[in-house]
Amino acid sequence: MTTLLIILPVLVLIAALLVPIRVRVQVGPEGGFVIVRYLWIRRRRDLGPFAERLGAYGLRRLEMLRDFAMPRDDRPSATPKGRQTGETDWAVIWANRPVWRRVLRVIVRMVWRILRSWTVEEGRVDVRFGLGDPAYTGMATGYVHAFWPAIGTFLPRWTVSFQPDFSRTVFAMNADIRLRLIPIVPVWHFLHAVGSLPWGGLWKMRRAWSS
Repeated sequence: MTTLLIILPVLVLIAALLVPIRVRVQVGPEGGFVIVRYLWIRRRRDLGPFAERLGAYGLRRLEMLRDFAMPRDDRPSATPKGRQTGETDWAVIWANRPVWRRVLRVIVRMVWRILRSWTVEEGRVDVRFGLGDPAYTGMATGYVHAFWPAIGTFLPRWTVSFQPDFSRTVFAMNADIRLRLIPIVPVWHFLHAVGSLPWGGLWKMRRAWSS
């Protein structure tokens, strides 16, 4: 009886970790939301400010692309930024710490594997953009239509449409993405990463710092 009471919660936990988590993300100029469904749980969160920041970020990138396409004499002047104090100090520290390099590799590998464990069930993105000049907007549209079919072959579950706006500088995007994740997969990657950390080296460094 005692063994059954121990095994039963473990089996229930494993069964729960095998139930997929479904996420729907919708973002547009007027706002957006995220809906998460797992078992009987359903949560929704609005993303209004996030959608505004995303549009502003895309607009800045389009302005940079337009400035790059301009002749050199017509580009707006920019003040070069000076090197910040201590900008390369951390690079020197990391380069001379094999333990920290290994920790960083383990963390990056874990994050990458967790991101890859997400499955896109369906994705639709509508992009409307303009560079403020009909000529540059037409050039960008030509590049998009030339290269996107080759890129789209690697995204079979995505539907992406581009709508150029020749009258103004604008970037607006509507996205509707449905994702699925099996919870036991990121749990396994996390436990594997914890076991791969150089605990001996970290303990020695902790003792050196505390002494």
